[in-house]
Amino acid sequence: MDMMLAGRFFAGFGVGIMADLAPLYQAEIAHPSIRGRLTTLQQFMLGIGAFVASWVTYGTSAGLSGRASEWRVPLGIQIIPAIPLIAFILLLPESPRWLAEKGRWEEAQAALARLHAHGDVNDKFVVAQIDDIRADIEKSRDIGEASWSELFNNSSNFRRVALGYILQFS
Repeated sequence: MDMMLAGRFFAGFGVGIMADLAPLYQAEIAHPSIRGRLTTLQQFMLGIGAFVASWVTYGTSAGLSGRASEWRVPLGIQIIPAIPLIAFILLLPESPRWLAEKGRWEEAQAALARLHAHGDVNDKFVVAQIDDIRADIEKSRDIGEASWSELFNNSSNFRRVALGYILQFS
């Protein structure tokens, strides 16, 4: 039982990180015309996955009641989508914004060109996106570094954090 709880903790932690970061990454690399639909679809599929998982768990608890496979089958089924996810995540391009923030502008432009212009780094869209990224990075540098304490020391920010935290339970 301890191993199962530890496994559930780490699996839940990993799913939480992926559910948090995947929409950000998708929104960054997606074309603006489909950005909203793509991130909405990702959230919708999380709901579908939770729905299917609930029914699988219900089915195994009703059909395999009292056996070890009652809980092992639902846990084992989680491996099926995890294996291709691990394999294909290695093929994803680096985040163009991250590359730009690290001063790797040529790589950022090449990544955007690969995603949106069949490798043409001089494409109007790619150039416009690089210009937008450059402007955002300069604006962030002008604003300065933020600290985690700002989330809790500023009453307006704290209210937003508290609201977001409370909504997780709805």
